[in-house]
Amino acid sequence: MQLPGYRDYIFALKTFGAAMLAVFVAFSLDLERPSWAMVTVMITAQPLAGMVRSKAMYRVCGTLIGGVFATFAVTLFVTSPELMTLVMALWIGVAVFASVLDRTPRAYAFMLAGYTAAIIAFPSVGAPEAVFETALSRCEEIILGILCMVVVDYLVLPRRTGPVFAARLEGALASAFGWTADTLTNALPADRADAARRGVVAEATALDALRIHANYDTPSLRAASRAIGRLQRRMQILFSVVVAVEDRMTSLRDRRPELLERLDPLLSAVAERVRKPAADVDDAAGASELTEAIRSQAPDDQAIRRDPDVLLLRIVYDRMADVVRLWQECGVLHRRIVGGGLDEAAVPDTDDYHVDVHRDPAVAALSGVAAALAVLLVSVFWIASAWPDGAGAVVIAAVGCSIFSAVDDPAPMILSFLKGSLIATLLAGVYLFGILPHIDGFPMLVLVLAPLLVPMIAFMAIPAYLGIMLPATMITAVLIGVQNTMTYDFAGYVNAAIGQNAGIAAAVVLTRLCRSIDADRVVGRLSASVRRELRRLAAWDGVAERSGFEARMFSRVHELGVRVGSLDDTKGRPIAAALAGLRIGLNIIRLQRARIALPPGERRAADLALARIARQFKQARGPLRYARLGAVLDRGIARISHDPSPAATEALLALAGIRHALAAHPAVAMPEPAAGRTPEEAAP
Repeated sequence: MQLPGYRDYIFALKTFGAAMLAVFVAFSLDLERPSWAMVTVMITAQPLAGMVRSKAMYRVCGTLIGGVFATFAVTLFVTSPELMTLVMALWIGVAVFASVLDRTPRAYAFMLAGYTAAIIAFPSVGAPEAVFETALSRCEEIILGILCMVVVDYLVLPRRTGPVFAARLEGALASAFGWTADTLTNALPADRADAARRGVVAEATALDALRIHANYDTPSLRAASRAIGRLQRRMQILFSVVVAVEDRMTSLRDRRPELLERLDPLLSAVAERVRKPAADVDDAAGASELTEAIRSQAPDDQAIRRDPDVLLLRIVYDRMADVVRLWQECGVLHRRIVGGGLDEAAVPDTDDYHVDVHRDPAVAALSGVAAALAVLLVSVFWIASAWPDGAGAVVIAAVGCSIFSAVDDPAPMILSFLKGSLIATLLAGVYLFGILPHIDGFPMLVLVLAPLLVPMIAFMAIPAYLGIMLPATMITAVLIGVQNTMTYDFAGYVNAAIGQNAGIAAAVVLTRLCRSIDADRVVGRLSASVRRELRRLAAWDGVAERSGFEARMFSRVHELGVRVGSLDDTKGRPIAAALAGLRIGLNIIRLQRARIALPPGERRAADLALARIARQFKQARGPLRYARLGAVLDRGIARISHDPSPAATEALLALAGIRHALAAHPAVAMPEPAAGRTPEEAAP
């Protein structure tokens, strides 16, 4: 069992102190529900200052929007509770849909707008004339709790996100270039190479969310956000370059090992250079000399037209030069981020970093439907049974479906939420009827709550216990319901506790029925999204935008890496196919750009290849269509090889890259069929 460390207890003491400060201010202002402010502090609490501030901002926005909508819905449908319930269910469903689809820290605001409206509207059904006061009180106390948490976090031992981000960035660069050197020198066995590749992608992808939080507490990083984006952009380009080199070197090692022998000295030289720290960029002349040596030894344009294996070798030389350039540019940008000067000429700004992620509207819609159905069905039971505390069940069902809507299978996490709620029910009951009636005054309240809440918050800081301890801590505070004048109604407490736990149980059941998706299905959907992206690229009438495509593809690779680790029978094939899809897409973009300058005959060959690629990826056709695609690509390569122009060389390299990636990874265009089905039957 992992016990909290000193940092966890510092976090717990800060959070508890902010919660008690919020309660004290609420008592002083005679606010209606000080417990709301207290719970808000616990929800907003984060280990890093930037996370607290960004979450606080989005929580305020979501709370205000939810309060306004709840007031509108209750006022407009005051004579028809059934219609108001339907409207609220739709609102919560849309809010969950938007939060799952967004997949950025901003999603928190959408989620809050949904379930805040439920917290305000449903308890107001019996007294609709008081909905405005309820909404105002909710917003006041939420904002009070947020302000107390932000102030305490800022004044008491703050942990800024900026230094953490800077350390993670430096670590990600070191990992990326270490992996690059190991790949170029074939230093890793196959099983370790796959794990190292996934680790590098995960580190690079994880920087995005941390960078957003760092902008809230580190002005120097906010000022350098452009340089950070450009550095992340180069890291993504580096990754695609290295996997392309690795793939082609593997093919040459199997078919023409003698061609690779001439590469060994250059590979060792490039690996030695990129193993140096990224900040060590003073030797620009040495990098230029190495790049020139690579280009001078690369096969010329005539040689690559005579031998397809030499064509692959030329691609390896070109990508090695890219590796050296990217190492140099990453070093320049890193020096700018940590406080040095930026030489704009050394890092051309031809294509800024594009922040984009993979989104799945169908999964987001299922999440919204599950939340809306949970609210509707619990509301129907509430209305039909005339249950006095049914509003609490509806509210907690909305909260449970909203908080965990972004995970593949929310049901186990909501079940952990239920376990935490049951723990909270027992603890709150002991305090409400065994301890709190015997004390008086705010100091005594702090004294008796500290032994309960401080350890719970400390365990909440440990990720392994967050799923149970967050609801346990939050719901304990909700059920205790600290107020200026406490009342101790055992029957009311039991009814409220039953409603709370019944609502969570309903969320578990509805989510299990409507929303749960196992890892295999998610991997299949991600792989299908790769094929759709490639079809759109190939069918695009013009030159597609590269930066957004790369960002979405790396997001998919990261999502696959998270899930494939839990599947015993995939062995990384979906990741390999996605990486092949990345290289195919980059070469499609390269071909689109080159085809514009080709003569009519060669352009028709390029257009036919693009059309055939689009058809293949449209329906993931079987072996016969796949073989026809290969034949079309081979004819295009043969036709364009007769043109000696630079544009034809670019088109030739692009077509060869597509052909090689498809030959090495047929699964990207022809997924493996289910058991007992032929590939043609499996094609959708």
